[in-house]
Amino acid sequence: MLKSDYQCITCGVGIAIHRFGTEENSNLIELNGHSILIDCHTSELNAEIKKRDLPMPEIILHTHVAPEHCCEGNSFRDAVIRVPQGLEVLASDPVKYRELTATVWDNPEKWMDTMGRETYGVGGCTTFFPPAIPLVLGESFQAGDSFSWNNLSIEVIALPAHGLLSIGFIIRQNGTAVAFFPGDLFRHPANLVNMYELVVNYGGTCIQQFPLLLRKVSTIGTKLFLPSTGDIMNDGPAEAEELAIKIENYLNSLAWESGYFTPGPEVKGEEVGAFIKVADGIYQDKGFGNTIILIDETGRGLVIDPGPCGYGNDILLSQREAEFSNNLDFLEKEEGLKTIELMLITHMHGDHYDMVPLLQRRYEAKLASWYKIAEIIENPEAYPYSCLMPWYNLGINGISVDYHLQLGIGFEWNGIAVEVIHLPGHSYAHCGYILDFRGERLAITGDTIQSRGDSCSLDFIITNDSEPFSAGILHALQNLCDKNITLNLGGHGSRFRECNDMYKESILRVQTALDSLKKILLKNYHKQFHAPNMR
Repeated sequence: MLKSDYQCITCGVGIAIHRFGTEENSNLIELNGHSILIDCHTSELNAEIKKRDLPMPEIILHTHVAPEHCCEGNSFRDAVIRVPQGLEVLASDPVKYRELTATVWDNPEKWMDTMGRETYGVGGCTTFFPPAIPLVLGESFQAGDSFSWNNLSIEVIALPAHGLLSIGFIIRQNGTAVAFFPGDLFRHPANLVNMYELVVNYGGTCIQQFPLLLRKVSTIGTKLFLPSTGDIMNDGPAEAEELAIKIENYLNSLAWESGYFTPGPEVKGEEVGAFIKVADGIYQDKGFGNTIILIDETGRGLVIDPGPCGYGNDILLSQREAEFSNNLDFLEKEEGLKTIELMLITHMHGDHYDMVPLLQRRYEAKLASWYKIAEIIENPEAYPYSCLMPWYNLGINGISVDYHLQLGIGFEWNGIAVEVIHLPGHSYAHCGYILDFRGERLAITGDTIQSRGDSCSLDFIITNDSEPFSAGILHALQNLCDKNITLNLGGHGSRFRECNDMYKESILRVQTALDSLKKILLKNYHKQFHAPNMR
């Protein structure tokens, strides 16, 4: 069996657990010449069982459904395969699965309730994947079930962390717990298996509930924990408590502050139509929208992230375009706007550039962005991330980008030098723009730095390919530091001054949180975060 190993563990009276695998694992429980299998990490397992002259499993139980743990396909034709209730489609019905993952945003008005949560993903990004070969299923089970097999009792408990429907199995003999199978709840040595499958909504994970779950399983009554990933735990309760403490330390680290930073005053401005005039020629959406418009002394305009938001279940794109046109009319009449020549995009989310077609029609404005963002804007359906333009269901898909920019290679707009910098954190494919404009040194930071003066701590959105170790918000803050920025304009109407002090305090806070996060993951941090990754 490729990339595999074998161990035999005895427990209870006459019970042998044959464990196959080194990273992902399968556990064959043998008693009195019969066996059941918990999870299956390779299609070659049948041959390995035969080679060792072990009894073929009568039942295959799955702690959760994932490609790396449901590899049996049709190789055990006489076994009854059972999965947790609610995961039947994921395990066995690829047609229905494809239907449920081909999503669009049907309920904008419920965003604050759902935060993009979908059956198998978030905001059009798939986070749960089916087996390579669909399984033929028997009866499913759910938390709270208990059934007998060969004089053993198998108790099903809920472990809603590594997938909200994941479960664990307690094996009892004569009422005594002899072994526990926690699936991918955690792994040796007291680490999380990964972060990607902890996602529950846009920007949210279930990591907050881990300490309670870990302490719950530590009271099961057995020290023998056999996880589906990684090594055996010979003192599972101790490792569960150790990880619970490390996670609590991480969660506490997110609120750490140095004590030496005081946020600057709120940056106000004059309300002009749908915008706040922040400074001479600098206009920012006054609500939760993203649009920033710079108007020079001659009336020429540069727009960053033309996306006013304002979505609703019954609001058509034509209505939103008409309102945006009225806002432009106001700027032309009252603020001296004559034309918009260029549009810059900070990242690939649809709410940051859905007015691009209107500006192209009205002004023949050109479109530019960092080339990695431009590629996604032009071909969004080729990328697996959340909240891309097709998901917004506006009838807009790929948009041609006129200028594919490079990091560190500046360009000019009407004699004004514009620097393009990498600002990962909200997403990997995210950039910012630094320029001197009408007496201000501006940093346009999109959604990576959204602040109204307060410092920020570690933040990452996994479904945006936002991984904090190799290229996260720490790198963004370091790229902004000591640039003499006087005004930071972020996404969704955010802005602040006294920028360098804010950046430096945030760097300290993020580094503190990263140091704690490292302790709950193995060294290959990038793998711990991502399934789809298109860098």
